[in-house]
Amino acid sequence: MEIKNIKLLICDDHTMLSQAIAGFLKDQSFVEKVFVCTNAKDTIEEFKKDKYDVVILDVNMPEMSGIELSKFLSNEYENLKIIMLSMRSDILTVKECIRNGAHGYLLKNADLTEIIEAIKRVLAGKSYFSKQISESLLDSQYNFSSLKDDIFITPREREILSLVITEKSTKQISEALNISENTVETHRKNLMKKTNTKTTVGLVKYAIERSLF
Repeated sequence: MEIKNIKLLICDDHTMLSQAIAGFLKDQSFVEKVFVCTNAKDTIEEFKKDKYDVVILDVNMPEMSGIELSKFLSNEYENLKIIMLSMRSDILTVKECIRNGAHGYLLKNADLTEIIEAIKRVLAGKSYFSKQISESLLDSQYNFSSLKDDIFITPREREILSLVITEKSTKQISEALNISENTVETHRKNLMKKTNTKTTVGLVKYAIERSLF
């Protein structure tokens, strides 16, 4: 899928950082517009004036937090892709962001290349976590026995789900578990069927919303 004419909005009360990111993004060939806000109120007002494809939100903001704003925007704009930006790397914060509509999570020490990668991944219908976050998710050891819906997940499916959540590709999962890529895809489809989800992002959200780790 070709990515072009993308409109982005950045909401961060740290203006130096947001302006620096905006300046970089404006130079990208696939970007049509970048708008910067410093608070949730201005962001909501701007969304009434124009349609945006991606919004990057600071987690911690005065009055209305980035998490609260993410929840509002995800409910109002179904196709909007939301990336959270934060100094915080604790898994509880990441989980709360995902529960409230976020598709990606970047740490504020992310370089500009990683920001571009995150934007492209969420636009492609995938999720994106900074490397440190992905490693923390993996280290936290998902507790799949805590499923509350009486869904039976096989040991192999559990292994695959833990790797899917940490952003491993089909090829990487295949190599890690020494199974074919077709087998990985079969397990992925079975997991989606069992959890009644339609995309990998939906599968990730299912696991996080049910505190499976």
